[in-house]
Amino acid sequence: MSYVRNLPFVMAGLRIFDLCFLCFILISFQLVKTDPQGIEGSVTNQNEAIDFLQRNEFESSSVCNAIMEASWNYHTNVTELNRQQMSGYQTATFMVYMSFGAEFRRNNWREATRFRWRSFGDVSLRRIFSIATVLGSAALPAEERVEYAELLQSMKVIYAEARICPYDPNRVVDETFLTRPRTTFIRNDNDFRDYGFLEEEYQLQSQFTRNDDANDYNDRTEDICLPTLRLEPDLVRIMAESRNPKELLYVWRAWREASGRPLRRRYLRFIGLSNKASRLNGFNSTTDFWQRDYESDDLEVDLERIWDEVRPLYEQLHTYVRRKLKERYGDTYFSFDGTIPAHLLGNMWGQSWVNLLDITIPYENRPFLDVTQNMVRQGYTPARIYRTAEDFYVSLGFNPLPESFWQRSLLIQPPDREVICHASAWDFCNGVDYRIKHCTQITMKDFITAHHELGHIYYGMAYKNLPHVFRSPLEFDPGSKYHIPAHIPYIRYFIAYILQFQIHEELCLAAGHTGDPHKCDIYGSQAAGEKLQKLLSLGKSQPWRIALSDFTDGRTTRLDAGPMLRYFRHLNDWLARENREDQVGWYTNQALFALTGALVNTSSGVFIRNPCGSPCNTFPDGLRLRLLLQKV
Repeated sequence: MSYVRNLPFVMAGLRIFDLCFLCFILISFQLVKTDPQGIEGSVTNQNEAIDFLQRNEFESSSVCNAIMEASWNYHTNVTELNRQQMSGYQTATFMVYMSFGAEFRRNNWREATRFRWRSFGDVSLRRIFSIATVLGSAALPAEERVEYAELLQSMKVIYAEARICPYDPNRVVDETFLTRPRTTFIRNDNDFRDYGFLEEEYQLQSQFTRNDDANDYNDRTEDICLPTLRLEPDLVRIMAESRNPKELLYVWRAWREASGRPLRRRYLRFIGLSNKASRLNGFNSTTDFWQRDYESDDLEVDLERIWDEVRPLYEQLHTYVRRKLKERYGDTYFSFDGTIPAHLLGNMWGQSWVNLLDITIPYENRPFLDVTQNMVRQGYTPARIYRTAEDFYVSLGFNPLPESFWQRSLLIQPPDREVICHASAWDFCNGVDYRIKHCTQITMKDFITAHHELGHIYYGMAYKNLPHVFRSPLEFDPGSKYHIPAHIPYIRYFIAYILQFQIHEELCLAAGHTGDPHKCDIYGSQAAGEKLQKLLSLGKSQPWRIALSDFTDGRTTRLDAGPMLRYFRHLNDWLARENREDQVGWYTNQALFALTGALVNTSSGVFIRNPCGSPCNTFPDGLRLRLLLQKV
């Protein structure tokens, strides 16, 4: 194999990049509790129920395919006409779950609820009906269903079309907010804007009149400029590559003004409708409706347990990165509370810190394990990046991608039209048409992304023979964070990150690997590939605990942070040594985390006396901080 191809399997921290999509296999299962939700009727004829499902399968595929085609046309050619055509599909059929029209869904629901499905002897049949008899947002009255679909679509469009002006170093950007308390207040009952931003003495170089809420911003002095910078690839590249803190701060804030602020009123109304739909389905709120998929009455307890297990590692990493950033940018941007300013983290949302490698790398005389320049020198193209990713899956025993994938995918940003560039995998619901949409750059980051996105494609190909209700639609929505306007629950990513290490450890075991898990390379292992394909083929036909038990040969049925901690064991030990002179932890909302000190209980609150001790130079000796928002 070439050096480029080999890299992902020799680079610590990136060897499991291609497994990120796998965690969604388990989380996306439609998980039914012991007492599943759903309505049932009086018909007990199981054969009649099967006939209904067979008719529904064909119709579902047709409706889903038509909606996906319209969505693809819009996402790969952002024009008003295509937006209206996509919206037309969505509102004409009252789109729900991104795949089914709500009216179509309601008709199926009415038919499904005729059956006394809990009495059926077939477990899979009961599982299908437990899903089919929960209606989702289609439970809303007709007028509100239309409003729901239109709000969802308009929020996506606002996000997709948001632009900001280039940074102008001659304009002043106020930075004092980094060290002063933030104030949020409401001017009147109908105005929900956060004036914490507006009270600051700076002027954003953005255009705030490109949306229906233009009148909301009459009190702002606007810059005269042409907003040309989009999120991808422009702003993503700036956040990754710029080392000018003023530019980073401007871009970070301007994007939130341009993309998030226009959504505020729409989002408040949308959440109200979403909660109403959830109540009509028998849930207390959208939160409860989403949590039904995790088959746990104690989801928050489970997540708290996992967080407690991984928090020490995260705190060590946080402390190390903060120190390195302070060395680079100075103390100006860092207050005494131990936090890290989000705009300095190399990512628009601070969720990935990989772009800080040049700042945080511990051994300066060693070369970066970044093959971007090697790829450029070797003449890599977007197609070659995806061919290399395909080769990884073929080495595990998967079939090559169909020729239609290469003909219909969009791997390069077209020069003649607007495209929503967020990398995404698409399943057109017919078992033959799978595509990628990705404005691919010749970088190691996109090399990794290509492996991730093809994971979604191979997942879709693996479960294509399952009933439609057992398939997990591939995400095609981009993510200030797109998951908010697109109404995508985000806790899945925390769970997913834990699960991917569990999956990685099992695949390494199947491949015969011994020793440190971060040195495992499953490339070419037919045994690991067979195990992986078996897992993928389940779709969401089984509860995730059963699927995980089968995958691990009965070793576990729950989330476990152990594999991740074992993967990063050497890193954790090294960080602990590096951070021995630093205070590990941070304050947030005036609450203290991870500081060791004497707790002093008083009648009015809890205090910490001298939390740092002699080695600490982050806080003054004798500091006493009152914890207002957290009980200790």
